[in-house]
Amino acid sequence: MVRLAIADPPYLGKSDRWYGTGRGLGKNLRRADSHPRADSHPRAAEWDDAARHDALIAELVANYDGWAIALDVDSLPAYMRMPSLPADVMLLSWHKPNALPSRRRVLSMWEPVIAYVPTTRRSVDEQRGRRVRNTLTASTPRAGFAGAKPRDWTLWICEVLGYDPSTDTMTDLFNGSGAVARVLDGMLL
Repeated sequence: MVRLAIADPPYLGKSDRWYGTGRGLGKNLRRADSHPRADSHPRAAEWDDAARHDALIAELVANYDGWAIALDVDSLPAYMRMPSLPADVMLLSWHKPNALPSRRRVLSMWEPVIAYVPTTRRSVDEQRGRRVRNTLTASTPRAGFAGAKPRDWTLWICEVLGYDPSTDTMTDLFNGSGAVARVLDGMLL
């Protein structure tokens, strides 16, 4: 049995803004009443500290055979300098053709994913005879939870990590929207 994990933490430098008490996603995406947004988190600001993300990497290395972390392109340089990051990770690219516009002149149409593939899953899978690309093109879900990943994203990460639902465990460490867990539950049927 191989222990695997998917981590989609609040993005470094954007956590309080999107999920905490910061200025939020804008008036059109906030609830009109006084209840907190479904995606609000009282300790979101701790994820704006690079040390918290480095601690997450250390937890993944200590507790899982393989894992993937979703991150924002702006935080990639910080991640690549984190002391806990193993030297033999893979850098993956998720191309989002429908990325939300921003105030920047150059739109960010991709998000990096850092993956640590278990050593037993790094060679060509002889039984399935498949190779997995290090890039994915998939649109972001338009409705619902900010930061939710599309179904194809989860399936891609499972392929990259060599997930076998009949023998392995896969843990979704940040079950915000529930999108990753729903895909994983469907794979077990």
